[in-house]
Amino acid sequence: MSRSDAPSAAGVHLSDDADRRARTAALACMIGLAVALGVGRFAFTPLLPLMLTDGSIGLKAGSWLASANYAGYFVGAVSCAAVRVAPARMVRFGLAATVLLTAAMGIGHLLPVWLAVRFVAGVVSAWTFVFVSQWGLRRLAELHAPEWSGVIYAGPGVGIVLTGLIGSALAGHRAAPGWLGFA
Repeated sequence: MSRSDAPSAAGVHLSDDADRRARTAALACMIGLAVALGVGRFAFTPLLPLMLTDGSIGLKAGSWLASANYAGYFVGAVSCAAVRVAPARMVRFGLAATVLLTAAMGIGHLLPVWLAVRFVAGVVSAWTFVFVSQWGLRRLAELHAPEWSGVIYAGPGVGIVLTGLIGSALAGHRAAPGWLGFA
Protein backbone atom coordinates (compact mmCIF):
# COMPACT_ATOMS: atom_id res chain seq x y z
CA MET A 1 0.00 0.00 0.00
CA SER A 2 1.53 3.33 -1.03
CA ARG A 3 1.37 6.39 1.16
CA SER A 4 -1.37 7.84 -1.06
CA ASP A 5 -3.48 4.69 -0.57
CA ALA A 6 -3.36 4.94 3.22
CA PRO A 7 -5.75 7.29 4.99
CA SER A 8 -4.23 10.25 6.79
CA ALA A 9 -4.77 10.79 10.49
CA ALA A 10 -7.80 12.83 9.46
CA GLY A 11 -9.23 9.78 7.64
CA VAL A 12 -8.69 11.33 4.22
CA HIS A 13 -6.74 9.65 1.44
CA LEU A 14 -3.91 11.95 0.37
CA SER A 15 -2.76 12.22 -3.21
CA ASP A 16 0.97 11.98 -3.78
CA ASP A 17 0.97 15.73 -4.48
CA ALA A 18 -0.89 16.57 -1.26
CA ASP A 19 1.45 14.33 0.71
CA ARG A 20 4.47 16.02 -0.89
CA ARG A 21 3.07 19.48 -0.10
CA ALA A 22 2.36 18.46 3.51
CA ARG A 23 5.86 17.03 3.92
CA THR A 24 7.39 20.17 2.37
CA ALA A 25 5.38 22.47 4.66
CA ALA A 26 6.32 20.45 7.75
CA LEU A 27 10.02 20.41 6.83
CA ALA A 28 10.03 24.16 6.08
CA CYS A 29 8.48 24.82 9.48
CA MET A 30 10.97 22.47 11.14
CA ILE A 31 13.85 24.43 9.62
CA GLY A 32 12.24 27.72 10.66
CA LEU A 33 12.00 26.57 14.26
CA ALA A 34 15.54 25.14 14.14
CA VAL A 35 16.82 28.59 13.22
CA ALA A 36 14.54 30.67 15.46
CA LEU A 37 14.96 28.56 18.57
CA GLY A 38 18.01 26.38 17.99
CA VAL A 39 20.13 29.34 16.94
CA GLY A 40 18.25 32.45 18.04
CA ARG A 41 17.50 31.23 21.50
CA PHE A 42 19.79 28.32 22.35
CA ALA A 43 23.13 29.02 20.60
CA PHE A 44 23.96 30.99 23.73
CA THR A 45 24.30 27.78 25.75
CA PRO A 46 27.30 26.28 23.90
CA LEU A 47 28.84 29.71 23.34
CA LEU A 48 28.67 30.78 27.00
CA PRO A 49 31.75 28.73 28.03
CA LEU A 50 33.69 30.34 25.17
CA MET A 51 32.55 33.80 26.26
CA LEU A 52 33.62 33.06 29.83
CA THR A 53 36.97 31.63 28.73
CA ASP A 54 37.84 34.43 26.31
CA GLY A 55 36.93 37.05 28.92
CA SER A 56 34.02 38.52 26.97
CA ILE A 57 31.84 38.24 30.07
CA GLY A 58 31.88 36.97 33.61
CA LEU A 59 29.51 34.48 35.20
CA LYS A 60 27.16 37.17 36.54
CA ALA A 61 26.91 38.90 33.15
CA GLY A 62 26.28 35.52 31.50
CA SER A 63 23.37 34.96 33.86
CA TRP A 64 21.99 38.39 33.01
CA LEU A 65 22.24 37.67 29.29
CA ALA A 66 20.34 34.41 29.71
CA SER A 67 17.71 36.15 31.83
CA ALA A 68 17.30 38.93 29.26
CA ASN A 69 16.56 36.32 26.62
CA TYR A 70 14.07 34.53 28.86
CA ALA A 71 12.30 37.82 29.62
CA GLY A 72 12.19 38.63 25.92
CA TYR A 73 10.71 35.24 25.13
CA PHE A 74 8.01 35.81 27.76
CA VAL A 75 7.17 39.26 26.36
CA GLY A 76 7.15 37.88 22.82
CA ALA A 77 4.87 34.98 23.68
CA VAL A 78 2.41 37.14 25.61
CA SER A 79 2.37 39.86 22.94
CA CYS A 80 1.55 37.48 20.07
CA ALA A 81 -2.17 38.01 20.58
CA ALA A 82 -1.70 41.72 19.87
CA VAL A 83 0.56 41.30 16.83
CA ARG A 84 -1.55 41.67 13.69
CA VAL A 85 0.74 40.42 10.94
CA ALA A 86 0.25 37.66 8.40
CA PRO A 87 2.07 34.54 9.64
CA ALA A 88 4.26 34.22 6.53
CA ARG A 89 5.40 37.85 6.85
CA MET A 90 6.21 37.42 10.55
CA VAL A 91 8.16 34.24 9.84
CA ARG A 92 10.28 36.00 7.20
CA PHE A 93 10.84 38.92 9.57
CA GLY A 94 11.66 36.61 12.47
CA LEU A 95 14.20 34.56 10.55
CA ALA A 96 15.93 37.66 9.14
CA ALA A 97 15.98 39.26 12.59
CA THR A 98 17.42 36.07 14.09
CA VAL A 99 20.34 36.23 11.67
CA LEU A 100 20.99 39.92 12.41
CA LEU A 101 20.66 39.57 16.18
CA THR A 102 22.92 36.52 16.25
CA ALA A 103 25.54 38.40 14.22
CA ALA A 104 25.23 41.38 16.59
CA MET A 105 26.41 39.18 19.45
CA GLY A 106 29.64 38.54 17.55
CA ILE A 107 30.32 42.16 16.63
CA GLY A 108 29.97 44.30 19.74
CA HIS A 109 31.27 43.67 23.22
CA LEU A 110 29.21 46.01 25.39
CA LEU A 111 27.08 44.33 28.02
CA PRO A 112 24.17 46.82 27.79
CA VAL A 113 24.01 46.27 24.02
CA TRP A 114 24.21 42.50 24.44
CA LEU A 115 21.40 42.61 27.03
CA ALA A 116 19.17 44.47 24.56
CA VAL A 117 20.13 42.10 21.74
CA ARG A 118 19.38 38.99 23.81
CA PHE A 119 16.05 40.48 24.98
CA VAL A 120 14.98 41.28 21.41
CA ALA A 121 16.21 37.85 20.27
CA GLY A 122 13.90 36.31 22.88
CA VAL A 123 10.93 38.35 21.65
CA VAL A 124 11.65 37.43 18.03
CA SER A 125 12.12 33.73 18.78
CA ALA A 126 8.75 33.59 20.56
CA TRP A 127 7.00 35.42 17.72
CA THR A 128 8.61 33.15 15.15
CA PHE A 129 7.74 30.02 17.13
CA VAL A 130 4.08 31.01 17.39
CA PHE A 131 3.71 32.21 13.80
CA VAL A 132 5.58 29.25 12.27
CA SER A 133 3.33 26.94 14.28
CA GLN A 134 0.24 28.87 13.27
CA TRP A 135 1.09 28.80 9.57
CA GLY A 136 2.30 25.20 9.54
CA LEU A 137 -0.60 23.70 11.47
CA ARG A 138 -3.11 25.60 9.34
CA ARG A 139 -1.40 24.38 6.17
CA LEU A 140 -1.36 20.77 7.36
CA ALA A 141 -5.05 21.01 8.28
CA GLU A 142 -5.84 22.34 4.79
CA LEU A 143 -3.98 19.37 3.33
CA HIS A 144 -5.70 16.92 5.73
CA ALA A 145 -2.29 15.84 6.99
CA PRO A 146 -2.08 16.58 10.72
CA GLU A 147 0.19 13.56 11.18
CA TRP A 148 3.06 15.73 9.90
CA SER A 149 2.71 18.22 12.79
CA GLY A 150 5.29 16.45 14.94
CA VAL A 151 7.91 17.13 12.28
CA ILE A 152 7.39 20.86 12.81
CA TYR A 153 8.20 20.58 16.50
CA ALA A 154 11.33 18.53 15.87
CA GLY A 155 12.84 21.82 14.67
CA PRO A 156 13.93 23.21 18.03
CA GLY A 157 15.57 19.88 18.92
CA VAL A 158 17.39 19.76 15.59
CA GLY A 159 18.62 23.32 16.08
CA ILE A 160 19.69 22.74 19.66
CA VAL A 161 21.61 19.57 18.76
CA LEU A 162 23.35 21.24 15.82
CA THR A 163 24.34 24.36 17.78
CA GLY A 164 25.55 22.15 20.61
CA LEU A 165 27.71 20.02 18.31
CA ILE A 166 29.10 23.02 16.46
CA GLY A 167 29.63 24.89 19.72
CA SER A 168 31.60 22.00 21.19
CA ALA A 169 33.79 21.92 18.09
CA LEU A 170 34.63 25.58 18.76
CA ALA A 171 36.21 24.80 22.14
CA GLY A 172 39.44 26.72 22.52
CA HIS A 173 38.34 29.51 20.18
CA ARG A 174 36.89 32.93 20.86
CA ALA A 175 33.10 33.26 21.04
CA ALA A 176 32.72 36.09 18.50
CA PRO A 177 33.46 33.92 15.44
CA GLY A 178 30.99 31.37 16.79
CA TRP A 179 28.22 33.96 16.92
CA LEU A 180 29.06 35.14 13.43
CA GLY A 181 29.21 31.56 12.17
CA PHE A 182 25.78 30.76 13.60
CA ALA A 183 24.40 33.88 11.91
